Amino acid sequence: MKRLLRKSAGPRTIYQNIGPTPERVEQQKSQSTAAPSTSHGPQSRHKPGPIPDAIKQEVIARHQAFREDIEAIAAKCNKPAKLLYQLVAEEFRRPRGTNSWNVFEREMAQDPELKGLSRDNKVQALKELYDQKLNELGDKRDDPQERAKLFATMLSAHATKLQGELQQFNREGKLTPHLHRMIQVFIDLSALLDRLYGVQVFGWALSPDYEFDNGTPGMIWGGGKDFERVRRDESSAINKQLRDFQILFGYNKMKHGEDDEIAPHIDPTKKDRDGQQSLFSNFLREDIEYLVPSAKAEILGKLRQMPFASWIDVASKHKLCIVGWPVEVVKFPGGGFDLKKDLPGNILDSIVKARQRYEVNPQLADNRVKIIRWTEAQQNLPLTKQKSVPIVIDTTGRVLATAFTSTVYQ
Repeated sequence: MKRLLRKSAGPRTIYQNIGPTPERVEQQKSQSTAAPSTSHGPQSRHKPGPIPDAIKQEVIARHQAFREDIEAIAAKCNKPAKLLYQLVAEEFRRPRGTNSWNVFEREMAQDPELKGLSRDNKVQALKELYDQKLNELGDKRDDPQERAKLFATMLSAHATKLQGELQQFNREGKLTPHLHRMIQVFIDLSALLDRLYGVQVFGWALSPDYEFDNGTPGMIWGGGKDFERVRRDESSAINKQLRDFQILFGYNKMKHGEDDEIAPHIDPTKKDRDGQQSLFSNFLREDIEYLVPSAKAEILGKLRQMPFASWIDVASKHKLCIVGWPVEVVKFPGGGFDLKKDLPGNILDSIVKARQRYEVNPQLADNRVKIIRWTEAQQNLPLTKQKSVPIVIDTTGRVLATAFTSTVYQ
C-alpha cells in the first residue's frame, strides 16, 4: 500500500508517492526470515536470554580498542584523556577549582589591547603572554607549587571577585537560582541514584554570612521523587533546620578564631529568633545528656526536646538544677515558662552569646544559663528533705523553684 508524503516546497508536485524501494524490499525479506522475539512485547526485535560469551568478548575488545585510540589522540594533542571522553559523553564531568591558566585567560582578556582581536587571535595572544609569565620561573615552570606562588595574587583576586559577584546576586535577590546552577551536578547525580537504586541522596547548600532569596540562609538539594515530596510538604521544618545549621556554622567560625564577633549576627526581633531558641535549647539539652547518659531516650524522648514544662519532675528524678536564670524573666522552667512567649529577644540574645563566649574561652567569668547536678550532700538527703533542694536558681542566687511540688515525692 502506497503512502503519501506532503511536501512543503520543491520543484515537484505538492504530493509525491513513496513506494517500496529495492533496499526496503531486501530489508523486509531479511527481517521476515529472522527469528521472532517475545522478550519485550510484540514490537521488540531483541533476542531473549543472556548475552553470549562471544559477544561479550567482542564488545570488550572493541571498547578496549576505543580507549586505546582515545589515549593515543590525547597523547598526540597533549590533553587529558578525560576531556576527550567528555566530548562523546563517555565520562561524567566533575566540578573542579580554578587553575592559573583559566584565571589568567579571564583576567587578561579584559586588556584593551586584546579587545579588537578575533577570538582565535586573542587566544593565541593570551597563550603567548601566559608562556612569557611562566618563563619567569625558569627551570621551575612545570612545578605546580611554584606556579601557585606565581599566580597567587591573581588567584586570590579572582576568588574575591567571585565572592563579590555572589554577594551582588544576594543583594539583587538572585542568589538562590544562581546557587542552584552551581550545584546542578549534585542534583543530577542524586536523581540518577534514585532511578538506579531508589536511594535518596540530598544535602545542604548555605552560607552563614547572608540570607538567600527565600528568606532562609540556604537551600536543601536533591533529585529523588521522595525527596521532592518531602521538600514540598515539610518546608517549615527544613527552613528551621537551615537556620540551625547557619547558626552552628557561624558559631564554629567564631570558636576557631575566624570571626571576632559571634557569627552570624542575629536580630532577635526577627524570625531568626527561632534559630536562637533552638540553640539555647540545644545548650541545655547537651548539659542534660552529659550529666545523665540515659537522657536521650528517657528524658528528651524521640524529638530530643528540652523539657521546660516538665522540668520539676525531670530535675527531681535525675537530681538536676538550672542555674544562672535571668532575674528579669518572671517565669521559669517548671513554673509555666514558655520559651517563645516568656523570654524577651534581647535576653535570649545575651544568653546565647554568653554561652558561646565561655565555651570558646573558659577563662571568662561563668555567667551562663546551665544545668548542674545536685551536690553529693543533696543527693544523699532523705526523700522528705530532698523536696527543698533547689531546681532553678537565678543570677542573684535566689531560689525560684524546688522539688517540693514534684510528683516524684508524692
